[in-house]
Amino acid sequence: MATQCVVIVLCGLPGAGKSSLAKRLAAADNEGWLIQIFSFDDHLYDPAMQGAGDSPSDAEQDSWKAQRMELLKMLQKSIEEHCSIGRKALPVVIVDDNMYYASMRHSVAQIARDLGCGFGVVMMDCTEETATMRNATREPSQIVDPLVIKRMAQRFEKPDGNKRSWEKHSVILKVEGSIESYTDEVYGLISLCQKNPLQPIVGPDEKAVAEARAITAANMLHQFDMASRKHLKKAMEIAPKDKKKVIAAELNSRRRQIMDALRNKSELRSLDVLLEDFSKKL
Repeated sequence: MATQCVVIVLCGLPGAGKSSLAKRLAAADNEGWLIQIFSFDDHLYDPAMQGAGDSPSDAEQDSWKAQRMELLKMLQKSIEEHCSIGRKALPVVIVDDNMYYASMRHSVAQIARDLGCGFGVVMMDCTEETATMRNATREPSQIVDPLVIKRMAQRFEKPDGNKRSWEKHSVILKVEGSIESYTDEVYGLISLCQKNPLQPIVGPDEKAVAEARAITAANMLHQFDMASRKHLKKAMEIAPKDKKKVIAAELNSRRRQIMDALRNKSELRSLDVLLEDFSKKL
């Protein structure tokens, strides 16, 4: 049964040509399709914070995960709005992001499945050397640290429909020729995805449940981190001068204990309860 909307993930290294291809697809006369681009870079998202930096701290990783969860919510809303407007043309949403881990793409696939959309993946397969060279020609504000590109290249999990059934509609484009030479393959993929949308999962999807729990935990950790900092600042403002160091050490110790428990998913209480527990030390 054909679907009324298609979601395509466009992934690859920074500098591989993803954004250029997405813009060309959106601007072309594409057989009755209305293409919209959702670029993670356009939504206050730093590609260098994709967990591929130089030994990111726990706080940086937690902040990145929480930010990514918010972007996925924005993406879902964008897809819903794009697909809900009555029109004769087929709504197509192209998600432009590096998405070098399969789990990143799976989060988008789950959204497409929940909304009854067709889903496909296009990878711009580019060597690290080519990506680094192209990256250097970008505007200064858009240049990604070459070390980040190197580590993404080392960790990149290419689309594989044999390993992951939700990626069975995928194409890997070798970045060699002009952007124009890739459009026909992407159009063919869109048509295939329209005719073969993702099917609802019968029974619990253990992997999806685990990923959802991980995202929820990251969001809780981020919220507690921000809120507890405010509580700590307030406590320091009213604490006696001669006791500030002792109080700060005790509060920071308790704060770290709670955050470690959240990271290990052994802390199941609500944010309000966690803050109340933390505030007992104030």
